[in-house]
Amino acid sequence: GSRRLAIRLRHRHRDATAFAVGLMACSRDPAHLLDLTRQRLERLSLPAPVSSLLLATRHIERLAPCQRSLVSENRNEVEEWSALLERLSARLGECAIHGLQARAVHRPERAWRYVAPGRESPVAIMAERPLWLLLQPQLLKIRNGQPLWHGPLVLQQDPERIESGWWDGADCARDYYVARNTSGERLWIFRERRGGCVWYLQGFFA
Repeated sequence: GSRRLAIRLRHRHRDATAFAVGLMACSRDPAHLLDLTRQRLERLSLPAPVSSLLLATRHIERLAPCQRSLVSENRNEVEEWSALLERLSARLGECAIHGLQARAVHRPERAWRYVAPGRESPVAIMAERPLWLLLQPQLLKIRNGQPLWHGPLVLQQDPERIESGWWDGADCARDYYVARNTSGERLWIFRERRGGCVWYLQGFFA
């Protein structure tokens, strides 16, 4: 079986149209491969009629046997999840589908990275982190020394100090707090230890 098919559609007097179909798991099922190829073709704009096509795969893998129930034809959750990712990838493009993986880095903006969908994260984050981080920390207004976000913010716990990055030119020295405003929103804010009483909003808790 294979995890990737390369397809080249040839046209008369035009450059060929080439695309690939990627799979989460090795397969040789014609119906499955045809369905993914059809999903990819539906969003393809051809410059001219197709005179011939080339179908190729460079990496052939040993296909592991799959144990199925004699009673039920239903696929398990892993198979359903893989099939969904494959359909989304075929329809939206491989670059549109990503997984997220935690990294052993203290700085929040560098503590994650994009990976292939379905890859497990080997790093467990022990400290509490919000689900939504801003692309760039947002400067907070200050009133009487207290940070504001839709009202005054009340700090709810002792700070988590992060000092890191001196070796790669992105040095930071921050004290992070979980804060709550008058509307009940929980926010993750920090104070720059080297910039005086300057507060930033980093993210939101669900």
